[in-house]
Amino acid sequence: MNNIELAINITVIILLIATIICIWRFSRNLSVLRNKHDSLQNLVLALNTAADKANNAINGLKTAANEASLNVDKAIEKTQIAEEKLLKTTRNISKDVDFSYAPSTPQNRLAKNIQQQFEPNIGEDEDEEKSESEIELLKVLRSIR
Repeated sequence: MNNIELAINITVIILLIATIICIWRFSRNLSVLRNKHDSLQNLVLALNTAADKANNAINGLKTAANEASLNVDKAIEKTQIAEEKLLKTTRNISKDVDFSYAPSTPQNRLAKNIQQQFEPNIGEDEDEEKSESEIELLKVLRSIR
Protein backbone atom coordinates (compact mmCIF):
# COMPACT_ATOMS: atom_id res chain seq x y z
CA MET A 1 0.00 0.00 0.00
CA ASN A 2 2.91 2.15 0.17
CA ASN A 3 2.90 2.58 -3.55
CA ILE A 4 -0.81 3.43 -3.55
CA GLU A 5 -0.36 6.04 -0.82
CA LEU A 6 2.56 7.48 -2.70
CA ALA A 7 0.51 7.67 -5.89
CA ILE A 8 -2.38 9.31 -4.03
CA ASN A 9 -0.04 11.83 -2.39
CA ILE A 10 1.58 12.67 -5.73
CA THR A 11 -1.89 13.09 -7.30
CA VAL A 12 -3.02 15.37 -4.45
CA ILE A 13 0.19 17.41 -4.75
CA ILE A 14 -0.34 17.77 -8.53
CA LEU A 15 -3.97 18.78 -7.96
CA LEU A 16 -2.94 21.28 -5.25
CA ILE A 17 -0.32 22.80 -7.58
CA ALA A 18 -2.96 23.04 -10.35
CA THR A 19 -5.42 24.63 -7.89
CA ILE A 20 -2.81 27.17 -6.76
CA ILE A 21 -2.06 28.07 -10.39
CA CYS A 22 -5.80 28.46 -11.15
CA ILE A 23 -6.37 30.62 -8.05
CA TRP A 24 -3.35 32.77 -8.92
CA ARG A 25 -4.70 33.34 -12.48
CA PHE A 26 -8.20 34.03 -11.16
CA SER A 27 -6.84 36.54 -8.65
CA ARG A 28 -4.83 38.30 -11.37
CA ASN A 29 -7.89 38.49 -13.69
CA LEU A 30 -10.04 39.75 -10.82
CA SER A 31 -7.57 42.54 -10.03
CA VAL A 32 -7.50 43.55 -13.72
CA LEU A 33 -11.29 43.60 -13.72
CA ARG A 34 -11.33 45.77 -10.58
CA ASN A 35 -8.84 48.21 -12.15
CA LYS A 36 -10.91 48.38 -15.31
CA HIS A 37 -14.06 48.82 -13.24
CA ASP A 38 -12.50 51.78 -11.43
CA SER A 39 -11.38 53.38 -14.68
CA LEU A 40 -14.80 52.70 -16.22
CA GLN A 41 -16.47 54.26 -13.21
CA ASN A 42 -14.20 57.32 -13.53
CA LEU A 43 -15.08 57.52 -17.23
CA VAL A 44 -18.80 57.43 -16.45
CA LEU A 45 -18.37 60.17 -13.83
CA ALA A 46 -16.43 62.30 -16.33
CA LEU A 47 -19.15 61.78 -18.94
CA ASN A 48 -21.85 62.76 -16.43
CA THR A 49 -19.90 65.90 -15.53
CA ALA A 50 -19.49 66.80 -19.20
CA ALA A 51 -23.21 66.24 -19.82
CA ASP A 52 -24.10 68.51 -16.88
CA LYS A 53 -21.78 71.23 -18.19
CA ALA A 54 -23.33 70.89 -21.65
CA ASN A 55 -26.84 71.21 -20.18
CA ASN A 56 -25.79 74.32 -18.26
CA ALA A 57 -24.25 75.80 -21.40
CA ILE A 58 -27.42 75.08 -23.40
CA ASN A 59 -29.57 76.70 -20.72
CA GLY A 60 -27.25 79.73 -20.75
CA LEU A 61 -27.52 79.94 -24.53
CA LYS A 62 -31.31 79.73 -24.34
CA THR A 63 -31.37 82.54 -21.79
CA ALA A 64 -29.03 84.67 -23.89
CA ALA A 65 -31.10 83.99 -27.01
CA ASN A 66 -34.30 84.99 -25.21
CA GLU A 67 -32.70 88.21 -23.96
CA ALA A 68 -31.36 88.99 -27.43
CA SER A 69 -34.80 88.33 -28.89
CA LEU A 70 -36.38 90.73 -26.41
CA ASN A 71 -33.75 93.38 -27.21
CA VAL A 72 -34.36 92.95 -30.94
CA ASP A 73 -38.12 93.20 -30.41
CA LYS A 74 -37.65 96.42 -28.42
CA ALA A 75 -35.37 97.84 -31.11
CA ILE A 76 -37.90 96.96 -33.82
CA GLU A 77 -40.67 98.59 -31.82
CA LYS A 78 -38.60 101.77 -31.33
CA THR A 79 -37.77 101.79 -35.04
CA GLN A 80 -41.42 101.48 -35.97
CA ILE A 81 -42.33 104.33 -33.64
CA ALA A 82 -39.58 106.49 -35.14
CA GLU A 83 -40.75 105.59 -38.64
CA GLU A 84 -44.32 106.57 -37.80
CA LYS A 85 -43.13 109.90 -36.35
CA LEU A 86 -41.01 110.56 -39.44
CA LEU A 87 -43.90 109.79 -41.78
CA LYS A 88 -46.19 112.00 -39.74
CA THR A 89 -43.65 114.82 -39.80
CA THR A 90 -43.16 114.42 -43.54
CA ARG A 91 -46.90 114.52 -44.14
CA ASN A 92 -47.23 117.65 -42.02
CA ILE A 93 -44.35 119.35 -43.80
CA SER A 94 -45.58 118.38 -47.25
CA LYS A 95 -49.09 119.73 -46.59
CA ASP A 96 -47.78 123.00 -45.13
CA VAL A 97 -45.15 123.83 -47.75
CA ASP A 98 -45.95 124.63 -51.36
CA PHE A 99 -43.01 123.63 -53.54
CA SER A 100 -44.67 124.42 -56.84
CA TYR A 101 -42.94 127.84 -57.12
CA ALA A 102 -39.58 126.81 -55.67
CA PRO A 103 -36.50 126.76 -57.90
CA SER A 104 -35.57 123.36 -59.27
CA THR A 105 -32.82 122.17 -56.93
CA PRO A 106 -32.23 118.58 -55.85
CA GLN A 107 -33.59 119.35 -52.39
CA ASN A 108 -36.74 120.94 -53.78
CA ARG A 109 -37.30 118.09 -56.24
CA LEU A 110 -36.98 115.64 -53.36
CA ALA A 111 -39.44 117.66 -51.29
CA LYS A 112 -41.90 117.75 -54.22
CA ASN A 113 -41.63 113.99 -54.59
CA ILE A 114 -42.29 113.51 -50.91
CA GLN A 115 -45.25 115.88 -51.11
CA GLN A 116 -46.69 113.99 -54.07
CA GLN A 117 -46.19 110.68 -52.33
CA PHE A 118 -48.08 111.72 -49.23
CA GLU A 119 -50.63 114.05 -50.79
CA PRO A 120 -53.53 111.55 -50.56
CA ASN A 121 -52.82 111.26 -46.83
CA ILE A 122 -52.77 114.99 -46.13
CA GLY A 123 -55.32 115.93 -43.52
CA GLU A 124 -55.20 112.68 -41.56
CA ASP A 125 -53.38 114.22 -38.61
CA GLU A 126 -54.55 117.85 -38.86
CA ASP A 127 -55.93 118.04 -35.36
CA GLU A 128 -52.64 117.01 -33.70
CA GLU A 129 -50.19 119.65 -32.53
CA LYS A 130 -46.79 120.03 -34.19
CA SER A 131 -43.68 119.37 -32.18
CA GLU A 132 -40.90 121.94 -31.90
CA SER A 133 -38.73 120.05 -34.37
CA GLU A 134 -41.56 120.02 -36.92
CA ILE A 135 -42.06 123.76 -36.52
CA GLU A 136 -38.33 124.42 -36.95
CA LEU A 137 -38.20 122.20 -40.02
CA LEU A 138 -41.15 124.05 -41.51
CA LYS A 139 -39.41 127.37 -40.92
CA VAL A 140 -36.28 126.14 -42.66
CA LEU A 141 -38.22 124.81 -45.63
CA ARG A 142 -40.21 128.03 -45.95
CA SER A 143 -36.99 130.04 -45.89
CA ILE A 144 -35.74 128.03 -48.89
CA ARG A 145 -38.51 129.42 -51.12
